[in-house]
Amino acid sequence: MPCNLEPSTKRHKAQARIALLFVLIALALTVLPTASFAGTDTAGNVLATEADSNPSGVAGDLYWAGQSLNLDDASIGRDIIAAGDSLSIRDCTVGGAIRLAARTIDISKTAIDGSVTVAGQHVVLNTGSTANCFYAMGDTVALRGSTKSAALAGDTVTIDGTVEGDVEVWADKLVLGKNARITGTVSAHVSEDPERAEGAQVGALKIDRTENENTSTINDTIGGIVAAVWHFAGQPFGIVPFWPGCGTGLVILVVMTALNGKKVSDDYARYKALMDAVPANEL
Repeated sequence: MPCNLEPSTKRHKAQARIALLFVLIALALTVLPTASFAGTDTAGNVLATEADSNPSGVAGDLYWAGQSLNLDDASIGRDIIAAGDSLSIRDCTVGGAIRLAARTIDISKTAIDGSVTVAGQHVVLNTGSTANCFYAMGDTVALRGSTKSAALAGDTVTIDGTVEGDVEVWADKLVLGKNARITGTVSAHVSEDPERAEGAQVGALKIDRTENENTSTINDTIGGIVAAVWHFAGQPFGIVPFWPGCGTGLVILVVMTALNGKKVSDDYARYKALMDAVPANEL
């Protein structure tokens, strides 16, 4: 990001980029078939629902939708794209990327050749897992495995693993555990000072103190997940997923703005103060 931007501008641009990642999850999930179809196509891709047994081997991509997925000791040739309430991937090898949306997500002891992009309430790339990069958003987000880079957003973000590169964090609270090994720079956009355990190793730590202004990323993410779930439900009443997702995001925006208790935002107050300082004849 350009170094001459104000911190609030940097933060908003960064939040927009990470929100876009999770909008892409929802868009990817909309290519899934309705829950009534399951099987293997001619390219080796498997399309499965909760009614089907968890596959042990997939030559192509795995598309899955349901309540609970427990993928254990499986080999996936390319990507995993899945949505549900609880998603657990353990002792697997994935030749491509992983894209998940669920309430709880746990990826443990799994080798991923590509990226991991996930959104949920509780998200963890657990011990023994490796990925090329880790993009995650949730209420609590934890990185305990190993990756080359990461972008993490949540109320509480914990890094207690290895990152062989840079990390971007947007959170109220950042925790650097004793097993944290980060060779690059951690750019932390946080509302309180990070907690750093004894033994945590960080190449550099840059802190951008922020207020809790994550309304836009929250409504974008939840709206995207609602749209995906609406699709899996077979588009009730013939309504396409865009409208319930958009409506949900709008309701969350209005409610969180009302609960904020401020008549104007801090950014607008700063802007107004600057404009008031400009002589009228120069406007």
